[in-house]
Amino acid sequence: QCLLWDAGDSEDRAQFEDNMTKGVTMMARLNAAGYQAMALGNAIALSYGPQAIAAEAEEARFPILAANFCRADGSPVPGPKPYHIFDWGGPPATERLRLGVIGLTTDFRGMAYQFFGVDAGNPVGAVRSLLPELRGQGVNLIAVLSHIGSTEDQALAQAVPEIAFIVGGHDHKELHEPLVVGQTIIIQAGDYGRFLGRLDLEIDPVAGRVIAHRGQLIPVTDDIPPDP
Repeated sequence: QCLLWDAGDSEDRAQFEDNMTKGVTMMARLNAAGYQAMALGNAIALSYGPQAIAAEAEEARFPILAANFCRADGSPVPGPKPYHIFDWGGPPATERLRLGVIGLTTDFRGMAYQFFGVDAGNPVGAVRSLLPELRGQGVNLIAVLSHIGSTEDQALAQAVPEIAFIVGGHDHKELHEPLVVGQTIIIQAGDYGRFLGRLDLEIDPVAGRVIAHRGQLIPVTDDIPPDP
């Protein structure tokens, strides 16, 4: 199985079409590329206001994830979902893999988010609160699609060792090899589409753990023919 995820901030205000549609045309491009999940970045809310996220989510044929993003009163912001479950296999049950991916977005508690009446809460608390719900739905492997930054990803891995792997973003780091904190694998592919991050996993669905992994950053260069 192959999954294609975006770690957030794909919106590009320098692109006329993207700017004029407040990010919606970028969702059409990600649809065409076959993306299956995206973390909510800070670019859309700070640029266009959190109300713009709902239009992106309506266009996207994949979930936009942010478990820790809400209005100041605790009610959900329309558009993002806290998690998504990918399900593979079937009988026998020992061969079934249910991967629960939790989304996180970065914390802008200063004037920026206060102005819009939204908040991005504690990532650790958000993930911990969802683990019983995911386990109750038969999820046997937990991942995080993160837009909180590499330092925060490492702190999250230390605090919640149940996370098998984290696909990270926000601080534009290039991890040419996966970083392992405890048993949690962390990857991040830089910025501006210069790399495609690839993570290969061998998973034991019975034990619910990764038994082998390999990661790399694949340069995206001008000599690659464009997809028509």
